[in-house]
Amino acid sequence: MLRTYPVLERLPAAALKSKAAALGTALRADRREVGAVLCRSPRALGASMEVLSERLGALHAALVAADPVLACCSEAGSAGGVTGGDLAGGGWGSDIVINGATGASRDALRALLLRLPWLLTLSPRELEARLGRLEAALGVPREQVVGAIRRHPPLLQSANALAAKLSTLGELMGCTAGDGTAGDGNIGGKEIQMRPAPAAVDAALRHPELLCFSSRGLRTRFAALQEASGLPTASIAAALREQPQLLVAGGSASAGGGFGSCLHGT
Repeated sequence: MLRTYPVLERLPAAALKSKAAALGTALRADRREVGAVLCRSPRALGASMEVLSERLGALHAALVAADPVLACCSEAGSAGGVTGGDLAGGGWGSDIVINGATGASRDALRALLLRLPWLLTLSPRELEARLGRLEAALGVPREQVVGAIRRHPPLLQSANALAAKLSTLGELMGCTAGDGTAGDGNIGGKEIQMRPAPAAVDAALRHPELLCFSSRGLRTRFAALQEASGLPTASIAAALREQPQLLVAGGSASAGGGFGSCLHGT
């Protein structure tokens, strides 16, 4: 951790221990889980308790609290801010507040951070920016974007070049771009972006891991499918419209002949 974030060497040991304990009680996590998160995201220890509360609160509100299943699991803590100390019965952790959190939602937030520890360093503004880029590129309501992230959290790391990825995905599926916004083309010297093909958006929402590949990566996987199956481009495109997840396998050896039989069966 010191090699990754040497600033920690200048921070008091008691303060580091207190922050780690605060995170543990706020997230209902044991020491092993807290250690796993902080070892991969040590910069979080350089943040104040207030900043950590803001980050955790933003993550909770944006990605966890809206889940209707979690909302009905527990009413504990829903009336206001509940500290980690409250959950743990006092002691360390009483300085991190996650407003509106329930027991179930804290568990969900812990699971999210164990998978993507870097989220603990994400400011509320940057989180909102990433969600906004996904929402704008996909052209769907925020709740659908959040649903896709819940299915594949690394999608938050791939919130760049989304228009190009969706365009490539639609092209590989043999689809044309959707009807553009009013005035598509060029207005006042500014190019207006076309909406992506509906089939590409639907595929991305059902299999958000597709957007974690670059456009070049998607084309490489398409080429691997074509080489392995021996089918013409049009046949593979038709198969992808039915089973876009075939691109995730991408003709890898580990997929065996499964995807080939799927393609030939279309």
